Amino acid sequence: MKKLVEIEGIGMPNKGAELMLYSIVDQLRNRFGEDLPVCCRPRQGFRESYRLLGSKNILQSGYLTFKGIPLDGFFNYLPLKLTDTFGIAREKDVDIVLDASGLRYSDSWGPATSRAAVIRYRKLKNRGKKIIMLPQAFGPFKNPEVSTAVREVVSMSDICFAREETSYQHLVELCGEDTKIRQAPDFTNLVEPIAGFDGSKFHGKVIIIPNQRMLDKTDKTVANNYFHYLLNLCKYLISSGEDVMILNHEGTLDHKICMRLSEACGNIPVITHWNPVFIKTIIGCCKLLVSSRFHGCVSALSQGVPVIATSWSHKYEMLMKEYGVGDYLVDLSSQVVNTDLVESALQASVHQRIVSTAHSMKLKSQDMWSEVFNLLATV
Repeated sequence: MKKLVEIEGIGMPNKGAELMLYSIVDQLRNRFGEDLPVCCRPRQGFRESYRLLGSKNILQSGYLTFKGIPLDGFFNYLPLKLTDTFGIAREKDVDIVLDASGLRYSDSWGPATSRAAVIRYRKLKNRGKKIIMLPQAFGPFKNPEVSTAVREVVSMSDICFAREETSYQHLVELCGEDTKIRQAPDFTNLVEPIAGFDGSKFHGKVIIIPNQRMLDKTDKTVANNYFHYLLNLCKYLISSGEDVMILNHEGTLDHKICMRLSEACGNIPVITHWNPVFIKTIIGCCKLLVSSRFHGCVSALSQGVPVIATSWSHKYEMLMKEYGVGDYLVDLSSQVVNTDLVESALQASVHQRIVSTAHSMKLKSQDMWSEVFNLLATV
């Protein structure tokens, strides 16, 4: 297959989104060869995104806005010799879009992002292009503007994967029964950790991943309790003799929470790294992950590491249930740490249950990619 594939919906510097990007590129090139052209939009004004794309030989989609006005069409008029020189892909040359938005089509983010997808996908479909919605969270859809936009996005897609049962039901209620709507787990479970990695610095550690969304996407009670719960948990773990580290899984706002938590606990280490596979690798080395980031949870569970999670979206509840550890989702109606829950999570039986489930989830992801590849074979 010598088609240009664009990966849509990657939000940098979210390490989970970046891990999805790397995972997709690995799957595509393992199947179609290392010379398959793949492109993705860099984050405008975020220099680190160019290193992320360049390290995987991913072209930059021609993308530019000025005062909110999209200027993408400008790149279509540039000669290929020029765009190739700077590693830029023109929108008119895109043949296939793989939408890996994570959580974009939902009331949580309002109608603007869904409407933007409708406008773009209409143009692509008019040119006969393929649109594949890779496993992601959908809904809820109580906002009529969001509902209308998402219904059209799904209708234009060639296949649409919901990441778990709740998202699947949201889609079926919105769009009706449709054979193109399927269910498959998050596919970053197939990303292998870095081979030969010396994880001695992280073995036996407890890692904590904060999330700004716990403050701005939750109700007042949860938002008020969130930081104090993490602080109380950190203090309990340290007093119990555990070696605690804090991991920044996104950008500036999460980093502020990380630093505040670190300082309140005696300046415990804060880990930040540009490579999402490195992040998954060190998560796989720890003995327990306390995570408020979805892909932090996936990175741990897919490697057999027990997780205590907090939630601001149904995607967390469903993920924890799928891995048989739903009891380890924290109710933040209180700042009090359930110490029995922490001790229970560290039991060998929990680890064994997660490992068994992780294997079956990976098989489901492989089946999903088989369906995608069968569809791409018709392009």
